[in-house]
Parts: sequence; C-alpha cells; structure tokens
Amino acid sequence: MSSQSQAPKTTIENPKDGTLTVDTDNQPPSVVLVIKKDAPVNTPTVKYRQTEAPKYNQANFTAYEQIIKENIGYSDLTYGRYDNGLIDNIVSVMVDLICTENPSTVKLGDEVKSRDIVRSVYLKLNHNHISHVISQYEAQCHQIIHKTAYLRKMLYTCFQEMDAHYTNAVRADGLVGNAM
Repeated sequence: MSSQSQAPKTTIENPKDGTLTVDTDNQPPSVVLVIKKDAPVNTPTVKYRQTEAPKYNQANFTAYEQIIKENIGYSDLTYGRYDNGLIDNIVSVMVDLICTENPSTVKLGDEVKSRDIVRSVYLKLNHNHISHVISQYEAQCHQIIHKTAYLRKMLYTCFQEMDAHYTNAVRADGLVGNAM
C-alpha cells in the first residue's frame, strides 16, 4: 500500500485565547483554520485572513477613465452598432488594470506580464483596436467563462492579432499572392 503524504502544516499557538492556527498547503491561501483548545474535536472555526487587496490610485481613476474613453472614441463606439454594456465592461477592465498599483505583475492567459507593460499597451489602444476586440468577442460561438480574463488578454494582444488578422484576410481573398 502506498502511504499518502500529509500536507505540510504550520501551527501557531496563541496562549492569550487558547487557539491553534493551522495553515495547510491544501487550503486556499486566504483561509486559516482556528481550533479552540476547549472546543469539541470536530468543530474548527474558519477565519479568513486579511489579505492585502490591490491598491487603487483613486485620484487618477476618473482621469484615466477619461483618457481611455478619448483614446478609443467612446462616444462613437456607444453611438454605433456595438453593445454599450460590453464597451463599458472593456473600459472598466482597462481602467481597473491601469489604476491598480500592485502587484507589479498581471496574469494574461498563461503568461505573467509586467503591469507597467500591460498598462502602456492599454493606453495606446484606439477606436480600431477596440472595434476589433468587440468583433472578435462577439464572433465567439462558445460560452466564455472568465470574461474579464478573456478581455484582458484580447486587449493586450490586439496589436499583433489585428495585423495578422488583416494580413490573413487579404491573402484569403487572393488580393496578395505568396511571394516565393
């Protein structure tokens, strides 16, 4: 028989209130089990750690929202054929990432990127990029489970993806042949 390895535990005893705090690797990082010494054996109390939430630069939040809306031609997009809720969601995703000060990295799909680089790319997006992102988003035939993560990745990669998309479209139409 194979023996199962026990997850490493960190136990901290608090003599003031008679509690034991147990951290295990198989628990989410924000959960701590607190077991009172006097309590029956099977009655642990679950407390949630105060984890440091992302810090926002509130002073710049409205300013960045205005900058983004001007860069992407927000009034033209909302006046046009696109879903206003989706446009507002895209602006919200962009402002959220730009105004968050830490952590210094952000996960985009399977990649971890510097928040400053992603912020720089988001601030360079214009009307055409957002139109492309919306068109690609609306063209998806499957249900998108993690919409915010999906939009973050699409917004970040739209520069490269847009060029490849239009080059492919032109070649598929036969307007440009393969030079060999």
